[in-house]
Amino acid sequence: MVHFLQKLMGVFYKPRIVQAVTETVYTQVMRHSLSWFDSNRSGEIAAKIQDFQDSLIGLINGLFYTLSHVFLVVLSLIYLCTVSIHASVVL
Repeated sequence: MVHFLQKLMGVFYKPRIVQAVTETVYTQVMRHSLSWFDSNRSGEIAAKIQDFQDSLIGLINGLFYTLSHVFLVVLSLIYLCTVSIHASVVL
């Protein structure tokens, strides 16, 4: 179940989030003045954007992993409450 939720979130939400953030970053870069582009090389700018994307993907993966496990714990506690109320009170 956890694996399914991680794949579902990874397929539907991760590309949308990464695309939206990347477009925002490129929009912000394009708003800089010409003198800013003269002082920064295009390779450095592209490397910074790529590093940011890699960090964002790692953050999203960790967040989805955490959310899926929290969901699993909550679902397990609900199941435990339906099976035995005495065991769930002890937890």
